[in-house]
Amino acid sequence: MTSLFGARAVELLRRDGTAAAADALTGKRYVLLYFSAHWCPPCRSFTPILKDFYERHGQDKNFEIVFVSRDNSAAEMQSYFQHAHGDWLAMSYRDAHTIGDDWAQQHGLYAIPSLVVMENTEQHNLITVYGRDMVLRDPAALQFPWLNADAIIIAARRSFMWKAAAGVVAGIIVLCLLI
Repeated sequence: MTSLFGARAVELLRRDGTAAAADALTGKRYVLLYFSAHWCPPCRSFTPILKDFYERHGQDKNFEIVFVSRDNSAAEMQSYFQHAHGDWLAMSYRDAHTIGDDWAQQHGLYAIPSLVVMENTEQHNLITVYGRDMVLRDPAALQFPWLNADAIIIAARRSFMWKAAAGVVAGIIVLCLLI
């Protein structure tokens, strides 16, 4: 199997500080790339939810999470990883800001927290970039790995926009009637 990291020699870390070879992903059916940073309030809110999700479903759904830090320094990344994250893997700070930047651009990630779900096969097929939304929508992992997540999230966002637009139009009509 080709590595998720291509030909690059990448060091993956555990919270206890041990380095795990890239083959730490061997045998896992899915890899979830978690883009996050300690300075980001939505990240600090989502990380405990993801930690619980990982502890409840990581084994039976056969996935591993790899933290891709968006922190501003290696010290910030290490502190956040040690104190807030689950017992999953992390890329080194350097790799997170080289390989991680490439992945973010490749998958159109412009905000954090983001959770990318990929098959851990030779092709490393992308399943969804809406993993964060799906963890929140499906905390019991009943639909994991969320093969239809893109359609679900896009439909939900359209519905929200239509409702918001209808509210704005109704407000304008009410204002016009009062004037």
